[in-house]
Amino acid sequence: MSRDEELLSDLVQTMRLYMPKVIIGPPPICRHPDHQALHDALKQAHFFCGVKKYLPSVVAIDRPLHLKMLE
Repeated sequence: MSRDEELLSDLVQTMRLYMPKVIIGPPPICRHPDHQALHDALKQAHFFCGVKKYLPSVVAIDRPLHLKMLE
């Protein structure tokens, strides 16, 4: 499992566990590569937390209502 896949898996599991209504993350375009990677991972995790076939061992939830990115 790559680091990106591991991060995505960890984020999805955390979202499914805590079921947040709002997720706040870094802006879509950022000069810092770590911030950009987190932005991309949050967008993917926001989608996959509601996909039942992704990590079927952890119960899928309705996606959080809001994915807010700072500017």
